[in-house]
Amino acid sequence: MQKLTIPGSVGAPLSAATVIDGIIYTSGHVGADRETGRIAEGFGDQMHCAMRNLQTTLEASGGSLETIAKALIFVTDSSYFDEMNATYREYIASPVPARSTIVTALADPTLLFEIEVVAHVLEPA
Repeated sequence: MQKLTIPGSVGAPLSAATVIDGIIYTSGHVGADRETGRIAEGFGDQMHCAMRNLQTTLEASGGSLETIAKALIFVTDSSYFDEMNATYREYIASPVPARSTIVTALADPTLLFEIEVVAHVLEPA
């Protein structure tokens, strides 16, 4: 088992991802800049930042956005669904993975979006 800590992702007692038998399990990724900790303004900026953070974690774990099998998304307001789906399509190509979306409050009230995924490590070329 490999537990991955990405610079700037420390603070909470968690790993950015855990890899077991070629499967990557990520923690929730949010729209906070990894270097400064600053939370992006607005839903769209937070989602783009979170997706870039997720991409970095997956690549550091040996996977990619293309290797996602299941995504779990948390949004704080259902009015974000259309924007969320449009932005999601910018990062996740077809065929899209299984996905669930939950409307809920997040631990930090300034956060509007969080995503966690299960992916697999890329096959060697």
